[in-house]
Formats: sequence, C-alpha cells, structure tokens
Amino acid sequence: MLRGIYASNTGLNAIQYKIDTVSHNLANVNTPGFKEQKTSFTTFKEALLTINGEETIGDISHGAQPGKTKTDFTLGNFKETGRKLDFAVKGDAFFVLQTPDGFKYTRSGSFQKDRDGYLVDKKGNRVLGVAGAIRITKGKPDQKFRLVAFQNKDYLVKTGENLYNAAPQAGVYPAEKTDVLQGYLETSNVDVIENVSDLIISARNYSLNSRALTVQDRILGKTVNEVGTIK
Repeated sequence: MLRGIYASNTGLNAIQYKIDTVSHNLANVNTPGFKEQKTSFTTFKEALLTINGEETIGDISHGAQPGKTKTDFTLGNFKETGRKLDFAVKGDAFFVLQTPDGFKYTRSGSFQKDRDGYLVDKKGNRVLGVAGAIRITKGKPDQKFRLVAFQNKDYLVKTGENLYNAAPQAGVYPAEKTDVLQGYLETSNVDVIENVSDLIISARNYSLNSRALTVQDRILGKTVNEVGTIK
C-alpha cells in the first residue's frame, strides 16, 4: 500500500513537471525566436521481487520521474516588422551577445540601441559583430554580425531571457551560409495545438493520479483503524 502511495506521488510530480513545461511553451508563443521544450517520462529503477530472498517472481517499478527535457531547435517563420532594430537569422545560427557572465547566444533578434549607439538586447547586453560590438549608423549595422553554430545543441542550456549558455561539448564554430534579415523577426516554433492537447491530457492524468492517491490513503487509514479491532 505504501508503495502504491509512493508511486502515485511520483506520478503527480512528473505530471506537474510536464504541465509546467507545456505552460512555459504556451506562455512564449509570441516571444521572437523562442524554442519550445519537450519532456518525457521514465521509471525509477525497477526492483526484483523474491521469495525468502531466493526465487525471483517478478519486478515492480518504484514510480515515474521526468525524463530528459530537450529543446526543439526547429526554425520558426519569418515575420516582417519594418522595424530597423529587428533582425532574423536566416539559417542554423545564433547571435552572440557579450554579457557580464561571458558570451551568450540567442535566436531572438528584437534589439534596441543604447545611448552610445550600440545594438543591445533588452538587458543592455551588446550584440557582437565580426569586429567587436555592433553600432547602428544611419539605421544600419556598422559591420556584419558574428554568427555561430553548434555541433551538438544538446549542450546548449537555457538561462532565461531567451539566452543560452554553451558547454564545451556543444562545439561552437563560425556559421557559414547564413544571412541576417533586417526588419524581420523569427517567430517562436511553439506548436499551439500540440501543446494545448498535451496540457489537457496531462491535467486529466494528474486528476486520475490524485484520485488514486486519495483512494489508497483512505484504504490505508481504514486498515490501520479498523482491521483487527476487537468489537
């Protein structure tokens, strides 16, 4: 009985993680360059059941846990804005930003111009070009953007504000055969229908697990309080 309660509880935790991930995707449907995340479930290591510690009669799972969460780097669509400080990378590459914590990478090209004329993101991090930080002169960048690609995007880690850190295993290198469109933004790649469907299914599964947990708790309470009671 306690094992059943534990399994139901781990199921609730895993489903809540799924709901949080999907909700985050849907909240960023209109965020330029946002890449949706997808998660899966896995079971805790299964244990073998034995008789008197000898004969194996089967195995049992100890519940579920969130599996690996992956970012879907599929390109979004390009939307014309006409704004001179909006840029979109046409190709599999990332903008490079200079931040207090080192280089960060992003697909979002919704930039601003600071009081010194430098192209920056909304946090004031400067966008880098091939010869240093980019300045906007007469409505145009004063140099080409420094664009990079990665050998293994599994080692890109989201750090918030649509930025990524790159572990050494990511294998950063200068991007080729890419272009930057001015006056355009890349839309998010969130599939609204798929995510809403996942949210509905996850909410139902959460409700079922919650009911199962309640039933098992009642049975356990009845067992403790009534079984074996002398009347």
